[in-house]
Amino acid sequence: MSGVPYVGSLFRLVGLVGLLFVLAACETNLPPERTLEVTVTAEGYEPQRLEAQVGEMVTIRLRNRDTVGQNLYLDLPSGTRIIAADTGVDALMSFPARHVGTFRFYTAVPGRTGEGILVITEAGAQ
Repeated sequence: MSGVPYVGSLFRLVGLVGLLFVLAACETNLPPERTLEVTVTAEGYEPQRLEAQVGEMVTIRLRNRDTVGQNLYLDLPSGTRIIAADTGVDALMSFPARHVGTFRFYTAVPGRTGEGILVITEAGAQ
């Protein structure tokens, strides 16, 4: 009788191992990732042109090297995305690149005139 409690544990262990094999066999198709860095100063954004491909998960890192808090507005078909960063701080924005096109980004900080473009091309295009 002392072995009976272990039978239930054994079945649970076998079930768990089986579940792990099933999960390992499942394919997880995560989108490719692309990180783009933009530095902003009083003179504007550098670089002024960013590139990505449809299907990628895009992360923009805004590096604020201006003497005032800065922001980046990005006009996408799904709406305008906004990130902001205090002086000397980096901020991140992530989004899926779903549409081919050229999309404008710009600052809305009074007295600053930075702007640029994000070009999204078909996957595999150069």
